[in-house]
Amino acid sequence: MNIVIIFFGIVIVCVIGHVVLRKKHSKLCADKVFTEEYRVKLYRLTKKYFNTYSRLDRAGKVDGQTYAWLTMKVHEMQYMLGHLGLVDYKPAYQNNYLRDYKVVVNTLPKFRDNSITANEANHVDDCILRYLGNLELNTKTFHSKYRNPLECAKYGLRWILSKPIEFLGGFGIVSDAKVKQYVGSQLFKGVHGLVWLAGAVVTMVEIFRLLISYWPQVPRIF
Repeated sequence: MNIVIIFFGIVIVCVIGHVVLRKKHSKLCADKVFTEEYRVKLYRLTKKYFNTYSRLDRAGKVDGQTYAWLTMKVHEMQYMLGHLGLVDYKPAYQNNYLRDYKVVVNTLPKFRDNSITANEANHVDDCILRYLGNLELNTKTFHSKYRNPLECAKYGLRWILSKPIEFLGGFGIVSDAKVKQYVGSQLFKGVHGLVWLAGAVVTMVEIFRLLISYWPQVPRIF
């Protein structure tokens, strides 16, 4: 009876982990589609601007519709880039650097006031390309993880262990910052590892007991 309970417990944990990993994979795929669309539209805006740039007027034509779409989505794109979208920026004719300069948010408006340079446009594209590279790698990683029973069990167990503190956070008993701090802490990882190890040991013991029951001639030590 114990082995049956353990078996179904493992199945439930694996199913939960599989769902969690599939959601993470789907989110990464959606982020990749959005980022690729943003890059294509940014390229369209950049190409039209510099192809029509007049040295006499020091201005280029801006595709208003594309610019409006990019501007509406710029904070979402900047947030997704995270640290990849932050640089130490040195403005022209100045000696001081601006720390944690938001590349996309601060560069996009320069198309409208005609202060954009080719190097700045290329720098934004490089940041987005690096992010796309990370997305490509993570997408492949999570695609392999949700097919791996051991990874499914690990993420399922982590999801179960994190729910009590997230439940308290949902009622405002614990702040969101504390919830994130707890889930990412070494203590949580340690507890997760100990529970995982204990579960593995118990499972192995129960399987061993089950095998012994099929060979009565073997002395029972449990």
